[in-house]
Amino acid sequence: MVEGARIVSLLPAATEIVAALGAMHRLVGVTHACDFPEGARTLPRVTSSAVGADSSALDIDTAVRTSETNRSLSRQLTEEFLPKRRFRIQSFDDFSRLLPERRVRRR
Repeated sequence: MVEGARIVSLLPAATEIVAALGAMHRLVGVTHACDFPEGARTLPRVTSSAVGADSSALDIDTAVRTSETNRSLSRQLTEEFLPKRRFRIQSFDDFSRLLPERRVRRR
């Protein structure tokens, strides 16, 4: 790790991994959902939730679907990063043929 590197965790699981690796002293920010290990609770929060923790699944779905930020991000991702073609995939072999540079194996 780079000397003096600071870490901001954007996933609760990543926060736990940082702790497991003994690098909590490098952690300088966490998400609103990080509550473990105990030391993560006192760190600055770098995210927040658009919906309340007690919201129903329907309320959460509605908030996400109707959010202008999410619609804008979806358009941006579609226009800039996703290919303009579609594939009809009916089997694992169809999928693996789309990734010739990788070895995809059936388990």
